[in-house]
Amino acid sequence: MTNYLFMLSCSKDDDRVRRCLRLAKLAVLKGRDVHLFLTDDAVTLAKRMSPRVFETLPEPPRDEIDKLIEFLRKARITIHLEKRSVRDKLAPQSPLPEGATLCAEARLIDMAENARVFSF
Repeated sequence: MTNYLFMLSCSKDDDRVRRCLRLAKLAVLKGRDVHLFLTDDAVTLAKRMSPRVFETLPEPPRDEIDKLIEFLRKARITIHLEKRSVRDKLAPQSPLPEGATLCAEARLIDMAENARVFSF
């Protein structure tokens, strides 16, 4: 099975986030092993990956990014959060989403050796 690594560094307000998450969803639907590596501003998306967030959202339509995140969360893809970015961008006591791991930048290099890499 081919490994796909999606590296995302931009915030929710950037169209590249939507594109990255759409492609990750397509890779899941095609049966690929998908990893999502969030760094810089993208680590703020981790707050939206908690199942509790979706239970508390009002019924007015969620945006496409929320739907893509929910799909990927339910598909149990592996989510890697870069430690330094988490420290700089998230509250110290923020719980990690289910299935997410903290890792150093060096882990990205290790993962890239055995994957097809998409960077956004």
